[in-house]
Order: sequence, then structure tokens, then C-alpha cells
Amino acid sequence: MRMSFSIRLILGIIITLGSIELKGQTVSKPQKLNVIFDTDANNELDDQHALAYLFSNQDYFDIKAITVNATRNGGDIQGHYDEAARIMQLFNVRQDIPLLKGANNSYLDIKGDLGNPTFDGYKAVDFIISEAQKSTDQKLVVIAVGKLTNLALALEKEPAIANKIRLVWLGSNYPDPGEYNLEDDIPSMNFVLATEIEFEMVTVRYGKPSGTDAVKVTQEEVNTKMPGLGLKIATPIIGRHGGSFNNFGDYAVNLFSKIELHGNPPARSLFDMAAVAIVKNPEWAESSVIPCPIMVEEEWEEQPNNDRKIVIWEDFDKEAIMTDFYTSLKQVHAEPLWQGRGRIAISSDGNEHDNDDWSATALSLAILGAKGIQDNVVLYTYSDHVWGSNLEWPKKEGVLSAYEQMKKSTLEGKEYFGFNKTNFICAVDHPEKAYNEMAKAINESSEDNPLFIVAAGPMQVVGEGINRAKVDKRKYVTLITHSSWNNEHADRPYVSGEQTYVESKHTGWTFDEIRTAFEPKDKGAINLVYIADQNGGEEYEGLRAPIENFDWIKTSKARNDKHYKKGAWDWLYSRLETCIKDNNLDWYGDPNWNKVKSKSFDASDAGMIVFLLTGVEKTNPELVKEIMENPK
Repeated sequence: MRMSFSIRLILGIIITLGSIELKGQTVSKPQKLNVIFDTDANNELDDQHALAYLFSNQDYFDIKAITVNATRNGGDIQGHYDEAARIMQLFNVRQDIPLLKGANNSYLDIKGDLGNPTFDGYKAVDFIISEAQKSTDQKLVVIAVGKLTNLALALEKEPAIANKIRLVWLGSNYPDPGEYNLEDDIPSMNFVLATEIEFEMVTVRYGKPSGTDAVKVTQEEVNTKMPGLGLKIATPIIGRHGGSFNNFGDYAVNLFSKIELHGNPPARSLFDMAAVAIVKNPEWAESSVIPCPIMVEEEWEEQPNNDRKIVIWEDFDKEAIMTDFYTSLKQVHAEPLWQGRGRIAISSDGNEHDNDDWSATALSLAILGAKGIQDNVVLYTYSDHVWGSNLEWPKKEGVLSAYEQMKKSTLEGKEYFGFNKTNFICAVDHPEKAYNEMAKAINESSEDNPLFIVAAGPMQVVGEGINRAKVDKRKYVTLITHSSWNNEHADRPYVSGEQTYVESKHTGWTFDEIRTAFEPKDKGAINLVYIADQNGGEEYEGLRAPIENFDWIKTSKARNDKHYKKGAWDWLYSRLETCIKDNNLDWYGDPNWNKVKSKSFDASDAGMIVFLLTGVEKTNPELVKEIMENPK
């Protein structure tokens, strides 16, 4: 790396204890940086990816604000503001991080009006000044990925902030002329270069391998890797080009489909995202310190005797940057939906077909009990396969039927974990009561008393409950699901020999029908959250996991915590044992199960409870252990 002592010293200031793995090596993990991100968000699509990457790395960045400026291709300032707001909504940060309008016009057009308290861009400019003036042990990092108008105006208005800011600017083809951000306001760049601000230039260099232009992705790569990445939000956004999106990955695919691609194969560069990446990890590019140049008549003029120095970033490690981008979006999770207020309703089957509900119900009740929110669980409808129960399978002497197993998990779990106020209803025996009680719970909802419905079975009970509820109450309801089987079952009944005692074709509510009937604003605007399959997937375990990953239930010191009823943990483990699976033997009661070398417990539906309480979508038994060992 071509890095002088001075730039190593600058970067060394931000290094603190901790480590991360990079290409098989342990490297220093940066201190959390105070950051303002200044963007022309509606220009093309790299700004959106930079924002997504920034929001997915909040363990590295303390984001003080998003400020926007208008460049020539993105419309006026409102368009840039609106597009930034969309990305913020997709990461559930719209209410937590300020979004401020900056300059609509150029530096020279505005600087003479700085005495006017409402000059063009004042909200962003004044915030940059006030944030820089705060007394901290580190400089404010401004990552600017558009024109430099907002920064120039801030420095013009309050020159003293120059030594309090580290500016990282994505712009220029240096040492060649041209580049979009630069050309949009050359005077602003020259003014900033003439100050004493710490200036780092992240080069673009169109068509050359040494600039961020090389950090490009094809439509095929985006179509393969991006769908579903990021948070899944309850209320979808309407995209810039139309369409409804509840996660950034799907929106990214749409953005790529609506923009001109270049090269062979056709691709688009993520310039701005690369700028954020090298702030996170300086090892992902090479840097050098040079005497500060100036631009004269749209050409760079070197000033070799200039004592003022700036940093030039080039030769970006595309592979490392893109790998971390995808990894960051996979690992991000939301603030939990559960914020200590409201109520919870659960709908679970278990009386027919798969036996995971027997174990998942026990684990769900244990997790909720550990959190001390039993009284917030107002309704638990179980055995909600309302078309009939399996009273015969697994046809083993001394082994309870599916209907009996589900009843045991539910009612014994109620006693072991203290759900004294919860309304438990066997839906297959009392379907009308289940529908009406679900509707009642919805009708009692309000902004201050929302309802979270966890759908761990077919959608019939939930859908009919919503259907019977008041339209104006549905907007206070959030429905969580994870299983395509549950979502579609009413229209696709499962028939499989001895596993089903009797099964005629049946119909009822499906998830798609719920979405169509109740998600539109005029139908109640119910909030729908479809999370990752809790059986596990690529790079995450889920709660269908090897038996040994639940051994802590038998050994943890928390077993004897006074929070829990005596014998509760032993009972919990015994219920997990009712659903032991492997690739070939999936059914409880099979005499051959003990001969299988690799076996798993399946409590997958309980992953929705973990998600509700923690915001973590890609769950594992270790997360459950953390909850259970720290009861409230």
C-alpha cells in the first residue's frame, strides 16, 4: 500500500480494540465513527447502495444525519430527499436518523445569501456546522458522494469547523479532468480544497481499473444475489419507478432493471458504496498523500510546492468490497417489533401433518415466559388445522396422537411458564370461538396498544379473524409468518398415506388472500411481515438444528433460576424430543429414529417469537439460550 507516515497516523487515530476477519487474517476493527452522509440520492443507483451499506454497518458508523443535495440528473432537491427517505424506510431508520435538505443550487449562487436564515440548503448546512462544533474525541467524518456545495457553504459560513471534519469525497477522475460530481459544482470543490479541512479524494476514473468505476456489478449478479437482502419491513415503500418493496434487495433489482448498463458484460458501478467501504476498512484500497492541486478551466493544475496535503484513494479491492456488501446486508436486522407495549396473539396447528408445533409451542411459551411478558399474550389458538385432526397417527402403542400431543404442549406449557391470563382455544374443536376471539383481539387494538399475530399454522384462523374485525383497527395489527406451507395450506392440503387419517380437499384463507384483502389502505392496511424460513438456510441455522445445539437446556445454571417453575426446563427438553428429524426419518414414533447418526430438533416456528422480541430474522439455538439464561 502506498501510504505515507502522515496518512497512517490519520487512520491510526480511529483504530481501537477489537478485530474482524478479512481474507483469513485478523485486522483491526475501527472505532465507531461519527458520520454525516451527504448524497444526491436520486441521481442514479449507487447512492442507494451506499446508503444500504451504511445502514447495514451501524456497529461501525454512528450516523448523525443524511443530508441531500441536488445534481443535474436527479431533479430538484425534493426528488433526492424522497429517494433517500425510501432507503431509510427500508432499513427502519427514518424516525431515528435526521434527513435534511441541502443545496438545490450551486455554491456561487448561494454563498451571497448566507446571511438569510433560510438560505438554499440551510437545514443541512447548519446541521453540519453544529455537529462539527460538538466536543468529541474524534473528528466528524463527512462522506460526500455528490457535489461539494453543502460542505463549501458550511465552511464559508463557519470557517472554524475546518479542523473538526474529516471529509471523504467520492469525486473526480484525478489526475484526468471530468467526472459528474466534480463538474456539477467545480467552484465548491476548489473552495473546499483551499481550506484546511482534512480532505480525502476517492477517485472515480471512468473506464479505468484504478478508480471506483471498477467496483461494478452486472444485472445477472444483482438478479442472483440481491433478492430478499436487507430488512423485511412491515409497510412496503413505493419505489422511484413504481412497484411495492419491503426489502432493499428487491428494490435494488428494480433499480438495475430501469437504468442503462455499460460495457461487456453490461454492468453498473457502485462508486458511492466503495467510498463508504474504504472508510470502514482502509485496507480495501490504496492511498497516497499528494500536494493539494486545484482545478483551472476544468483541468487539474498541480501545485508541487503546496504545503497543504490531501489523500488520494485508488486501486480498490472489488472482491473484498462486494463480499462485505453482500455479507452486511445478510446480517442486518431490525430493531425488534416488540417494544414493550401492545399484545401478542399466536395461531398454531400441530393437530395434523408435521409435528414441529409440539416442540415449537413449548419453546415459544418458554421464550415468552423468560421475557416476563406472559400477560401480554392475550390469545393462543392451537390445533388450528380446523379441517380435522389426526387422532390415530403415529399408531404406536403408548404414543399420543397428534391432537393429544399438541394439547399436551400447549396446556402443560401454560402451567410451567405462567400464562394464567392467556386465552387458550383449541381451534379444531371450537373454530367459531377461535375466529371471534381473534377478531376481538384485533378490535381492541390502537396506536398505543398494537397487536402482533404470530402465524405458526395455516392462515384460516388468522384470516377469518381479520375478516370479522373492524376495518379501522387492522392498521394496528402486524402479522408475522415464515412458512410457505402454512401460507398456502388452505388451498393445497397435504395428503400422504398413513400420516393423514382422513383428509378431504379443503379451502380457506391463504397469506396471499390476506394480503390482497386486507393490506390496501381502504381495506385496513394491515402490516404483513414475511421473514426467512426458520428451518434454516444458507449461512444461518434456524431452529431446526442439531440436537447437541440444545444441550444447554440440560446443563445451564439458569435451570434453577427462581424465575422458572421447578421442572420447567426438563419438561421443555422432553417436548423438543417429540420432534426429532433427519433427512430420512421425520416422524415421531418411528422405531428407527435412534439408529440415525445425525438428528435435529425442529422447533422452527418458535423462530418467529425470537424475531418478534429481538429483530433477528436468521435465528439459532444460541439466541434462544441467551434469552432463557437472562430472564426478566
